[in-house]
Amino acid sequence: AIPILNNAIDTDRIQPIAYSNSTFKIGIAARLAPEKGIDRSIMAMTMILKKIPMARLHIWGEGPIRESLQELINRSQLQNHVFLHGFSENILADLSSCQVFTLPSKFGEGTSNALVEAMALGLPCVVFATPAMADTVADGKTGYVVPDDDIESYADALGRLLQNPELAHQFGQAGRQRAETHFSIDQLSHQLENWFSSLGENAQKEKK
Repeated sequence: AIPILNNAIDTDRIQPIAYSNSTFKIGIAARLAPEKGIDRSIMAMTMILKKIPMARLHIWGEGPIRESLQELINRSQLQNHVFLHGFSENILADLSSCQVFTLPSKFGEGTSNALVEAMALGLPCVVFATPAMADTVADGKTGYVVPDDDIESYADALGRLLQNPELAHQFGQAGRQRAETHFSIDQLSHQLENWFSSLGENAQKEKK
């Protein structure tokens, strides 16, 4: 059988962030395209701010819907709370200032390297329950996986982590461990070695 292989990143090059008190910053790193669902994060901010007025959403990336996202920010009067930073020269450094990472992708999106890198940084992650996202984030352990398109539950999950830096740090540490054990280059190498080894064993059996 052909194994299912996860995307792999070099976790050794990513230094996990240290514990800190609340920064109230949510981070997104993604192409600004409809399938990324970034409008859902902007809409959630209107709910989050009612309970956490210090909350801020920082979005790094470029893409075809940047203008429409800025218009949504303006219509929602979130110019002082949601920021489109464009392309990042050093996304890991930028995300290191955040307390929570989110990738609100919609159905059809595959496994995201940005999500795995955020986990390797030690950031708790909040995603919607699309197949690839739910396979990456361990709900209630490395972050939260909320029902798809349930903006209220999504906002609650983000707010819970912003208000509880200890829980955010706990989830972040577990996320770092999950990135190392499930999504590292070393882990991918082991998987491939085992697969090729089993192929060789099966070929030997067939010869006999």
